[in-house]
Parts: sequence; C-alpha cells; structure tokens
Amino acid sequence: MSEMVLSIGTVKINVHHRFLTDIIKSAFEDPVASNFHMTPFEEYWKKSDKHTVKVYSEVYSSPDMLQAYQEVHSLLHEPGDDLEHVIASLMLWLDVTQLANFRDASLWPIYLYFGNQSKYIRGHPAASACHHVAYIPTLPDDFQDMYTAFYGKALTGEVYTHCKHELMHTVWELLLDEKFMDAYKIGIVVRCGDGIMRQIFPWLFSYSADYPEK
Repeated sequence: MSEMVLSIGTVKINVHHRFLTDIIKSAFEDPVASNFHMTPFEEYWKKSDKHTVKVYSEVYSSPDMLQAYQEVHSLLHEPGDDLEHVIASLMLWLDVTQLANFRDASLWPIYLYFGNQSKYIRGHPAASACHHVAYIPTLPDDFQDMYTAFYGKALTGEVYTHCKHELMHTVWELLLDEKFMDAYKIGIVVRCGDGIMRQIFPWLFSYSADYPEK
C-alpha cells in the first residue's frame, strides 16, 4: 500500500488572552474575595412549622458544588499539608462583539465569573466580578485567497466551517494549558484576600456560548 503525505498549510493568528490560573490566583488574592463562599451549603426555606422547601438559588448552594467540594476534600493531604481545599467555580461566557458600525468585523470575547460569588453581586456593574479571558478572532479576510493559492482550488463552505471550528478549539487548547490541568488535579496554593492560605481547585461549572461555527 502506498503512503500519501499531504502538505498542510498553516495560518498564524494572534490570540489576546490571559491564562485561567493567573485569573483565578488574582481573583482569590483580591480583597473582593471576602464575599466569596469558600464552603458550599444547602439552603432551605421554612414554609411552616411542618414543611420546609429546599432552595435552589446560587451556585455555591447547588448539588453540583456540594459534590465537587466533597470530592476535593476526599483527596489525601501531603504530610504537613493542612490547607483548606476550596472549589473555584468557573462560569464562562462567550458572546459576539461587533467591532464597527459599517462592517461585519467581530470578535468573540470569553468572560469568566466565579460561582463562589452571589449572583446579585455578579450582576452589579461596579462589582468587578467579570474577568476577561480571551478574544476568539475570526479567520483572516484573505483566508479564502490563501487557501486557493495553497491548494489550487476554491474553499468550500464545509471546509470553511471546519476551519472556524478548529480555530475555536485551538483557542481552548491554549487556555486549558498544562498549568490549568495540574491545578484541576492538585490545586494551586493561594494566599486569599483574607490572609488565609488555601488550596484552590478550579472546576468548570457552566459554559454559555454563541460562537457561530458556520
């Protein structure tokens, strides 16, 4: 059987971004972390003397947060390690931003919120609760010409969609780097805004996106 080696063209695209571990460390070190809920809990409303209702309102009182907290607390501590294990509840949002009024130029910013904060604080514009992570770019304007020049044929809609798909996932590969994966497994030690050293474990709790892979 003969082997066919295909020459694959590459395109260099700059991606403005911050590493997730740097954002987590900065957020938990900040005095604003004093309103972070480090320990999740269950919340109930006592409707009457005989009836109580479980309240589902915040991430830090959700079943998923409680389960994640139990999992990281079941991890064995190293000798001499008595640090509290804390979940950093990551809530990622991706929404299109138009860059001009008379052109279709756009970027897709990725924002990060922490579910450790109350939704009432996160929703306040002055709370500094929104953290910029990255800006997913579009393919270059001359991408179709570059493709045609390299392969000698026109770019099809299916291939263009595939390239946009790969671009988005390449950005995520950049963000979910080795440092983040290590932090997910063993945590990162942070002196929090209240002066207490804690071991922070990042967990992805939500991802809301509208990136048009088309």
